[in-house]
Amino acid sequence: MRTLKLLVGNSDRRISNLIEVMIRDLSFNRAVIDMIRVSRIDEFVQRGRDENFDLIIFAPDNLLAAPRQNRASRSVPTAIRQIRAVRTHQETPMIAISVSPEQELVFTDAGTDCVLGLPFRFEELKAAVRLYLGLPTETEGAPAQRWTLVGFLMRGLQRLTTLY
Repeated sequence: MRTLKLLVGNSDRRISNLIEVMIRDLSFNRAVIDMIRVSRIDEFVQRGRDENFDLIIFAPDNLLAAPRQNRASRSVPTAIRQIRAVRTHQETPMIAISVSPEQELVFTDAGTDCVLGLPFRFEELKAAVRLYLGLPTETEGAPAQRWTLVGFLMRGLQRLTTLY
């Protein structure tokens, strides 16, 4: 089983928890997930530049400012600088979530591979994660048959009756 390293940049823990559960569910029995979660802009840029990730998922409007920055620095130009700072060092696929429709083109031009707008839909994120991580689609197979003593005896009886 391969190990996938992911970076999730989002200050809303509930959304980050849902994303983590969804990714772990997608990769169940296919890959081991090593997920790093950050909530601040400076942590996001530092981790994105310095470490190799298989996928980066972030909410540009939902990252907190660095400790010495004011809240006004959480703007579109700051988010674009974040993306470009990470993109200059890594070619990791990046997915931006909860982006307003007016800003989707700006984030795409900045280097984000996939921009998911508002309203945020987990099915779209699930499809994008599956695509960028190369996970196979879920197939519904036949349910596994359990060997029970009664089933074993019935199959033996059927074989005996077909022989005679």
